[in-house]
Amino acid sequence: MSDTVIDQKRNFKMLASAIAGQPVEVVSSQEETTWSSGKVIHLADGDGSDTVVIQAALIFSGSLTSTELVTLLVRPRIRERYLLLEAVRAIHELGFVVPPTLVRTISDIKLARFSASLTESLAIARGSEFLPDTPKWFGTVRPTKAIGSFAKNELIAGVKNITENVSFLAEDQGADPSDDSSDSGRDRKDGAGMGNPIANILRRIFGSSMADASQSSVGAGTSGITNQGVLRAESARHAPKSIVQSNEVLSAAILLGKAYPEWDSRRQLYRPAWCTVLDRYAPELEDVLPFELQEDIKLRRALASLGLAHERHRRQPAGDNIDLTALIEQVVDSASGADQEPRVYEIRRKTAHDLSVLVLLDATGSGADTGEENRVFDAQREVAASLMSSLEGLGDRVAGYAFRAWGRHNVQLMRLKGFDDRFDVGVRRRIAAINPSGFTRLGAAIRHSSDVLMNNGGTANRLLIVVGDGLPYDDGYESSYAQGDVRRALTEALERGVACVCVTVGSATDAEIFNRTWGEIPSLRIANPQELHKDVLSTFKIALRQAIAMGRDGRRSDASASDKVL
Repeated sequence: MSDTVIDQKRNFKMLASAIAGQPVEVVSSQEETTWSSGKVIHLADGDGSDTVVIQAALIFSGSLTSTELVTLLVRPRIRERYLLLEAVRAIHELGFVVPPTLVRTISDIKLARFSASLTESLAIARGSEFLPDTPKWFGTVRPTKAIGSFAKNELIAGVKNITENVSFLAEDQGADPSDDSSDSGRDRKDGAGMGNPIANILRRIFGSSMADASQSSVGAGTSGITNQGVLRAESARHAPKSIVQSNEVLSAAILLGKAYPEWDSRRQLYRPAWCTVLDRYAPELEDVLPFELQEDIKLRRALASLGLAHERHRRQPAGDNIDLTALIEQVVDSASGADQEPRVYEIRRKTAHDLSVLVLLDATGSGADTGEENRVFDAQREVAASLMSSLEGLGDRVAGYAFRAWGRHNVQLMRLKGFDDRFDVGVRRRIAAINPSGFTRLGAAIRHSSDVLMNNGGTANRLLIVVGDGLPYDDGYESSYAQGDVRRALTEALERGVACVCVTVGSATDAEIFNRTWGEIPSLRIANPQELHKDVLSTFKIALRQAIAMGRDGRRSDASASDKVL
């Protein structure tokens, strides 16, 4: 083998590993078409660096690791269509590290609808929607080979622990990279992770627990927005600078999280699948004392009439209609000689609680600022806890999350209380254990919270309460760009019938900047938690009425929303 060929293989290996975010081998193949096992790219004669990038991008985006592919990609036509959709999606996600010439080539592919997730690609591939032919130099996908290489047992068992979920991304030392079956028969280092650098990094960044598999799916959809139009490449302008993350962590975050779009107000276009949200339970530390919270009678009294719906009250002495069952029983009782007060009417009163609330606590570094006495975050946390406790005590369905971000691929939503959880000692321990850090990618947090309310709220009235300074800021996410995305995310929520309100406590955010970010969304700005009860009812009611009006009259058509995709 000539030195030129050896150098080329070495270069291809470095290129593939950089794109995939993990060690990847590139070997020559006598077959007509290039394919990847997830650990090894088998490069056909005549294919070059562009093919290597495509196959490595599929590894990075998780396009080869779903067990669904075994049954869904049996037919060659479906495989080719799926490959085209996933290659375009993966190259878009990796735009800032992919060679510009390849980005431009992919940008020229005209798709009627841009897929935002693996699941959506599968659905489109199985359908009859027109797609252009897949270029031969893309190679192909071989599901059974890839899944065998990516720890099939772990994938079938589901997500149990974050370090277990990402351990298959690390290359075992001394393994034969060409042996697809070798991975399934070897033991790996466990979550304690002395031999697993990725697990160690993830433990420091994500903590020791995460959401169930049902709450944190691979490449899930984009908040109901259908992404259509021609894919356009984006430069490295928004590539992470101050946030240092390894490619392994980035790949794992995308694989385990849920993707959401982001709105570019300057171009008036969506960036599809731009942010990755990781939804997990916040750690419940046994050595942390539960958060101390005094019952706020004034707040509970103020919220008592919020989100009520009509319900029928039977056996009333007076009312709007006859209660037939009570009337029959009254006639029988009278015939038997019983002397009872006639209560044979029914009446409808607004007494039923028909409200689900998600309290979203800003747990970012901005809350670490010190106010007159304590940290701003301490006051925000007290307000969030008071709202959760009071609303649950009134019979409403309540969930609580804290959020922070470390770049667009690591937006963390830490579940303090699920809708079906009680506000108990465990919840108060989670609240007490949260400390402010990270940045505020608020648009993604709002979109995910809206999804949680829509999917799990279970009521006609849905309210999202953001407790924080209301100022979005993250790497590549600031000023007018961030403000425009937050406004768009709030509009999306309203059009789905999710009311939104912002509660700030002792915030030093400039009023003009706050108004540019939140627009006409109701807000409650208080100096300390003790003032919360004063205007809370009127503010929340305005928010609920706004959502009802927007959901009925202001909803955009799917076509107009989906046309604006970057």
